[in-house]
Amino acid sequence: MRRVAVGLVAAAALVVAGGGGNAAAVSAQEPVSAKLLGSGTLLEGGLVAEVRVLVRCEPDPPLLEALVTGSQDGAVGFGEGFFVDLTCDGQNHVEIARVQTFGEEQFHAGKGYFSAFILLCDEVSGDCFTGQDTRFVNLR
Repeated sequence: MRRVAVGLVAAAALVVAGGGGNAAAVSAQEPVSAKLLGSGTLLEGGLVAEVRVLVRCEPDPPLLEALVTGSQDGAVGFGEGFFVDLTCDGQNHVEIARVQTFGEEQFHAGKGYFSAFILLCDEVSGDCFTGQDTRFVNLR
């Protein structure tokens, strides 16, 4: 009885995933991905951190939001920023995001914790897709 139940669950999973034995090989690529790269640049005396993100996004659904946040040493540096010129054409691009600190806080040389978030949404169908990454970035 247990084998039958396991077999039914596996068959149902194949149907949900799209069918045959090559379901993983034929699955569609997500329309957006983001990967922070390991180094960034301090600008304007530490008021801005410029980070690089490897981004791939399709032109459809359209871009709704794209931002990067960063923090360093608790309350020493915290900021939010946006991509300078994000290109969504289905190809991989290294994109630049400028993260501006709040108030008089500053980033400094060393590791900072950054998160990149990209949201594509079709306002008619309601289908939304996200690409995101969070990691330490070495600021110089």
